[in-house]
Amino acid sequence: MIMNTMLRVALAFWGTLLLILFAPLSSRAAVTEEGAPNIMVRPFDGPKAKALQERVVKVLEEQGADLVPAGFEGPQAMETDADYAAVAARLNIQAYIQGAATNDNTGWKLKIDVRQGSDGTVVGGAEFTASWFPGLLTKIDEELIGTLEKALSGAKVPEGAPEEEATEETSEEPQEEKRKPKPLELDAGVGFVFRSYQATNAVTLPGVLPTRDQSGGMADLRIGAAFYPGALFTDTFLANLGLVGHFERSLGGNTQAGDDPTDQFPSGDLATALTAYDVGLRVRLPISQNELGFSAAYGNHTFEIDDGGSFADPADGDPKLVPDVAYNYIRIGTDFAYTMSAYSLKADLGLRIVNTAGEEAGQIQNENWFPRSDVGGVDVGLAAGYALSERFSVNLGLDFRNFFYSMNSREADFGLNDELTQPGPQGRNPVAGGANDMYFAGMLTARYALQ
Repeated sequence: MIMNTMLRVALAFWGTLLLILFAPLSSRAAVTEEGAPNIMVRPFDGPKAKALQERVVKVLEEQGADLVPAGFEGPQAMETDADYAAVAARLNIQAYIQGAATNDNTGWKLKIDVRQGSDGTVVGGAEFTASWFPGLLTKIDEELIGTLEKALSGAKVPEGAPEEEATEETSEEPQEEKRKPKPLELDAGVGFVFRSYQATNAVTLPGVLPTRDQSGGMADLRIGAAFYPGALFTDTFLANLGLVGHFERSLGGNTQAGDDPTDQFPSGDLATALTAYDVGLRVRLPISQNELGFSAAYGNHTFEIDDGGSFADPADGDPKLVPDVAYNYIRIGTDFAYTMSAYSLKADLGLRIVNTAGEEAGQIQNENWFPRSDVGGVDVGLAAGYALSERFSVNLGLDFRNFFYSMNSREADFGLNDELTQPGPQGRNPVAGGANDMYFAGMLTARYALQ
């Protein structure tokens, strides 16, 4: 009984071992049978060759292609067309796919050749380029089947067919290349900005509050970025959801204060500085080669004027007499870019929902100025661009921003106050019906877009 049991265990052990040893041979033999796989992806050359070969194999398998694993050709050298044809006859291979990758300062490139098994000659191929490796993988996923379909199918003009018919059969209408979503865009620009503050129905503060203009404008520096992480992996809607941000800073400048007949306020040029930024989300909707965008961002816009006064309590005897602004807002915007070959036009429109215009000492919504004011804002821009290359472009643009006020003055504001604690002339409270704080800018911008 024990001997029978040991015999069964021994037979089972040796049977399993033989199955393990000869399974690869059975698998290898299967590829030569009728109906076996008929495409072989040969080892690629160049940097990241193995990863690129595996990606090509993956795409073909997802399309249901029958593949002969590389290595089944054995030790035979694959140098001439006849070598390829001999292996193809033995393994029933219809086509070979070979690839060579390069990576230089211009980006990644993968060149693929297709050889037909009947005679080993190259019958087609394709090139895929991208600025970085994940982008190259994405292009393989999206374009491999479409670009190699004709070569892989082995389509040929029938022998003896008239030349005119062959031309008609093989000719194809050129198709517009689908634009790939760009994962990253960087902007840097310089220009000028001009500010004009116009108060309406101002009762007091002559020469300072009612009207303030930039003396010839200020030099202005802007940088911006847009990042769409989904574009690194897909071309679906997720590729068009992104993070955007901008920063702006003036490079010196002056504000022109009007003459004050009472000689109580500064006049002439007052040193000024503009700082602005915003960060938020953007959705882009490609329309052929054009683009429609929607965005929502949080922003801050500060304009500071140095009139010689301090930000301390006016009771200290050195009050700040020209108020600064510090807008905190939510911007809801839309934009549209129209592309004509290398040229483009872009229009931008935004609504700014202002939370505050600045309530600190020396700012316009402080209790010494217009604490009851309501503020809103709008902006509009227009730019023309020219593409120097696939990645670089230059843009020339103009934009306008306006923050509009309703001061909500009361009858009590028209009375006199202690002139030592308030900035108004002869002790009068500052009073106005409203105001427009306007900014005009012109910019020359360079843009880099990662493909």
